[in-house]
Amino acid sequence: GGVAQKAKILPVKVLGARGEGDLGTIAAGILYALDRGADIINLSLGANIESGAEEELQSILNAILTAQGENSFIVAAAGNGGADFIGDCNDDSPVYPANFTPDNVLSIAAVDDRNELTSYSNFGGSTVDFAAPGGSREDGGLASLAIPYCKGVCESDDALYTYQLGTSMATPIVSGALAVLMSELGTKDIKTVLAELERRLVKKQALQGLTRLEGVLAL
Repeated sequence: GGVAQKAKILPVKVLGARGEGDLGTIAAGILYALDRGADIINLSLGANIESGAEEELQSILNAILTAQGENSFIVAAAGNGGADFIGDCNDDSPVYPANFTPDNVLSIAAVDDRNELTSYSNFGGSTVDFAAPGGSREDGGLASLAIPYCKGVCESDDALYTYQLGTSMATPIVSGALAVLMSELGTKDIKTVLAELERRLVKKQALQGLTRLEGVLAL
């Protein structure tokens, strides 16, 4: 299964086992992926950055601008509401890298199975572009391939899957859709791809004022 079944995937580790990392390593990871020809870079990560990290933020922005020059997209999770897991407004409290503004950066919120913003998803009428399925507590989350947790030999393919929820789940759905769209259009030109992507979004009244394009990705 999956959205872009014929896409080539390049895993790049920029975070530790606990999901912690530093901005410089993330920037280096972006450049590493670009050096190896990545057209779409999925960043299912992000954080509110305290003052004093301007130099590190600039290093990520420089990497993103390098990606823009190579017609490569950066697809970033809008965030899951911080410590309380209740969605916050990225217009007021920026989350990086999702809040960077180059055209090749897409900031992604999460909707549930009713195409309504999930309780945890960050939002922002100016800074979050659109939404995609991210799973919710009510629907049990989205299935994703995972390292099996069973001991010894796994007896079922179910062990290869985990069920998770978050804007980090919505983001790779968008990355996969971008790969399919680039293949259909026969181009990776950012403006051309973005125009067609926006045309395919399904507008939702429930997202008015919560995302810039007020829509959900239609798969």
